[in-house]
Amino acid sequence: MGIMYRSDCQHIESQHAGEVCVHLFDGKAEEFYRCFTGENKQYNLICPKCKTYLEKFQLSMKKVCLDCFDKIDSNGDFFNFIGEPSYDYSPDLYHFNYQEITVPALQHQYIMAMQPLLYTSGSQWIIFDGLGNLQLLDLSCNTIVLINQVSNDLIDKAGDIHIIVSNESDYVAIISRSRLMKDTKDWNKGVVLDLISGEITMLLSRGDYHTAVSEFPIAFFRDEERTLIIHATNWNRLDISDPATGIVISEREFNTRPTEAWRFNQNTMTEFSGRLSVSPNQQWLIDDGWQWGPVGCLSLFSISRWLNDNVWEADNGPSKSKLVMKNYFWGAPSCCLDGDTLCVWGQGTDEKNIIPAAVLFDINTREQIDWFPGPSRGLFVYDQLLYTTDENDNLSAWDLSNGNRVVLEKGFSPQLYHATSRQFLSYQGKGVFTLGQIEF
Repeated sequence: MGIMYRSDCQHIESQHAGEVCVHLFDGKAEEFYRCFTGENKQYNLICPKCKTYLEKFQLSMKKVCLDCFDKIDSNGDFFNFIGEPSYDYSPDLYHFNYQEITVPALQHQYIMAMQPLLYTSGSQWIIFDGLGNLQLLDLSCNTIVLINQVSNDLIDKAGDIHIIVSNESDYVAIISRSRLMKDTKDWNKGVVLDLISGEITMLLSRGDYHTAVSEFPIAFFRDEERTLIIHATNWNRLDISDPATGIVISEREFNTRPTEAWRFNQNTMTEFSGRLSVSPNQQWLIDDGWQWGPVGCLSLFSISRWLNDNVWEADNGPSKSKLVMKNYFWGAPSCCLDGDTLCVWGQGTDEKNIIPAAVLFDINTREQIDWFPGPSRGLFVYDQLLYTTDENDNLSAWDLSNGNRVVLEKGFSPQLYHATSRQFLSYQGKGVFTLGQIEF
């Protein structure tokens, strides 16, 4: 059991959880800063008065047990972080191999968006260029095939263009989102194409009410033997449709909704949907949206319940609840580690006090499991390791079992990752691609 210690709070435990300043300890202050000690992610708590004298005098600190520390930390008014956490780096555990490929057909084309094609072998990618060409690029054999040309009246290329490809590689969506706070309705729309026939099967529109503030909500998922699509049909509405026909499966009349199905309440905390992602087991929809304040709201709910049991589940169903709320902050990268665990970038409560970190949540309980300092806000993908990029054009990989950085690949800042071929892709322009692959 080890040595037991008696803290200043007079509670006995095997180790001290941390230290708090005397004013917080005595209950004479409720506002506090989290002051990192320089030992990994450990921090102490100090009040604003003590912060004023932090670099001038030795503060009067009290050692407290885990329960007392958590009580002050969770019940008080958190201001900001002081200092920075640290993390361990274990260099040279993994190595990268690189391959540079030039595609002559793309040397004079402007690529607006690109995504991997995962259901096939090799290094295959879907690209959309400035002429409206949707093409299949195979970097394994350096070939490119035209799928269709999308006219400008369907996709306004003045907006931000994104591509979403279904995991089974049977459908692709192309969307355009306004770059301006003063929204332009024509920019907030898109199309869905059948990748086998190349035909356009659906037209998408999100409306024009504050749609520039968050990403266009759209995601494919698999329901038994069919691919379905979840997408915004208005600023405050999501629907499920059949991408083969465009028929809405989740049709409902909002004028007849029951009282408990009103979209906004203190439980769900989501009013405007944002980037959507589906858990690997196809059970959960994660919605990175926001509400007035503004406050970022990362929420999730059961896709199965929405599809099979309750047509109002997306609006305010029993399975819908929040994971994270941050003032003036949303749109951070995230990824699922498995069907039960979500990894989200950023530790903190609002845009002014967020530190680079990976935060882990249990999808089933909605509880934060752990967090690790270090990962930057850039590429954010998980495949045995968590891979991130930073503003200095470096790729890092993190072992989430202990929070250690195990890769620092300087000068390589890929934009995409192909989970089937396990290749990172960096596009330099003029038809030049660099593929990087890690050696385990």
